[in-house]
Amino acid sequence: MIDESRVAEAGALSPRAGVALLTLQLRSTLQEAVDAETEVASVDVDSALWQLRSRLGPLMEDRRRALDADLVAEQDQADAAVAAARAEAAQIVADAHSRLDA
Repeated sequence: MIDESRVAEAGALSPRAGVALLTLQLRSTLQEAVDAETEVASVDVDSALWQLRSRLGPLMEDRRRALDADLVAEQDQADAAVAAARAEAAQIVADAHSRLDA
């Protein structure tokens, strides 16, 4: 911010020096504004990320549970198919033995 004492000093200086001092103060103030805007923007990004995570968290957990249930169902089906294939293979072997014995 512009300090009133510096403005008074600028009046006591030559016009060129006063303008230079005011220019430096203006640049400093503009840089402070840019820094403040950058800080606000980063806070907004952090807030947006937090909101996104809080919304997506439950959705991801629901999806994970659904995928786990699907995986269990698929594993059960695969186990049943393997058991059926083994039973069929055992039956084929038994039939082959009975044909050879006959």
